[in-house]
Amino acid sequence: MGDRLIGLASRNRIAGSSVAVVGIGVAVALAMMLRPSHIHEPALPAPTHLGPEVREALKVTMHRHGLDMRELMVRVVVLDGDGVARLAGQVFDDAQWPPMKPGGSAVAWSAALPPRFFALHDQLKQEARSVVEAVARHDAAGMADHFGALTKTCVLCHQAYLFEGPVRSPVTVP
Repeated sequence: MGDRLIGLASRNRIAGSSVAVVGIGVAVALAMMLRPSHIHEPALPAPTHLGPEVREALKVTMHRHGLDMRELMVRVVVLDGDGVARLAGQVFDDAQWPPMKPGGSAVAWSAALPPRFFALHDQLKQEARSVVEAVARHDAAGMADHFGALTKTCVLCHQAYLFEGPVRSPVTVP
């Protein structure tokens, strides 16, 4: 009789576990079906003080920079030193100035953008270099600190881009 009760209790536990697993599976499937099919990436609004040529050239450059920064964040968080050094070096190298239009000609940057934009560009390059140096020292805290400072330059640059106008009127370079 005792063996029979143990067998019955064991079957009930297995049946209860199976119901729980099926319930969790149904809940996950339902959540997957009800999630948005496409999550829209937030974008900065277009500032009114910049012409379309400057905005478009910046958009191309900054899109690539944004992708690099996202990947860099992931690499920093998982302490992937090789990936961090590669991506921070790429951020440093890609910070060419002035960025080039898709067609290849330079845009008149110095007259169109606020002076703080250029100071932040220099700061971005320095922080990217500091991230690489921290990786070389195997300094995770330094890597995190300099990545945070690098990200701060992005935020401040977006602020300058959106809300600060140039000191003088933009000129067109032939």
